[in-house]
Amino acid sequence: MKLKLAEQQVKGLINKLNEQQIDIEKDASNLSKLAQIVLGNKVDNSTQSTDDVKFADYIPTGNEMMHPLGHKEPISSGFGLRDTGIGSKDHKGVDIATPSGSPVYAPLDGVVESSRDTTPNPCGGFIKLNHNTIHTKFCHLRQMVVSQGDQVKKGQLIGYSGGGKSDPMHGTATGPHLHYEILNVGGIAMNPVSVQHNLAENVDDKQKEKLANFVKFVKDELKISHAPTVAILNEKGDVKTTANYDYGKENKVIKVRAKNRMMVDVMRSIGHELAHHKQWEDGKLKVRPPDIGGPIEDEANALAGQLIKKFAKIDSTIYDE
Repeated sequence: MKLKLAEQQVKGLINKLNEQQIDIEKDASNLSKLAQIVLGNKVDNSTQSTDDVKFADYIPTGNEMMHPLGHKEPISSGFGLRDTGIGSKDHKGVDIATPSGSPVYAPLDGVVESSRDTTPNPCGGFIKLNHNTIHTKFCHLRQMVVSQGDQVKKGQLIGYSGGGKSDPMHGTATGPHLHYEILNVGGIAMNPVSVQHNLAENVDDKQKEKLANFVKFVKDELKISHAPTVAILNEKGDVKTTANYDYGKENKVIKVRAKNRMMVDVMRSIGHELAHHKQWEDGKLKVRPPDIGGPIEDEANALAGQLIKKFAKIDSTIYDE
């Protein structure tokens, strides 16, 4: 393929190269990156980092889900089992703290499957949207402004939050908030903060410092000779679970998702994947380990736990969350 570029386009490309820190003279392989820029594609430099620890942010796609309130608010109750005072209950969504009467928006284009008062059901004022690949649910709404069968666009107003004792259709809510769920095509509830990156706050600077110190500690403890880059992700990105390590690639990168996870849980993922890297250096990791169980996985799990206990003697605040 031949490309003809005007002088102004060439200058623009040079500016983009400088912005993305791509040095063609230093590394001829960067010519492929130049070609991608010419074609208008994004260039991913995450695997080129030589830093011990890298903190990477998710680059949202054009189909990124909008926050149902239009902006971030604190999550007052998370996804999963929680203590209700009379026993544990499986919380199938997240509760987002917001004043009664806050506008609620469609996170993606879709169709209204249901819009009604479910009282005496705990949900109260309820809307369910069908987005083809996923569904979203909203509870404790004091007012719904869309009806079953309506087509909605991303960012369209669908109702107003409630949850206060004096609010109509508050269900069993004891205070103002929006209950928000995301379901897969099979109708199974998923952790919203794992699916939609803009619900929770990013990893803060104090957490970053602790995680960076832990990475360096583990590398020293395991006597790793050729350390991989450890990318601590604010967002899920291309990480399918909580962490990912492709030992088969020449440029080895461990990616660990940190947002909305406990500090110790993130450290366990880091220790586990670095243990796998040490296994690779020692010649033990010749084939892909099973997702669950097996001696390779058992050894990595055990090492991760031991490393956290040792590091806690240096910094006991990792248990403060």
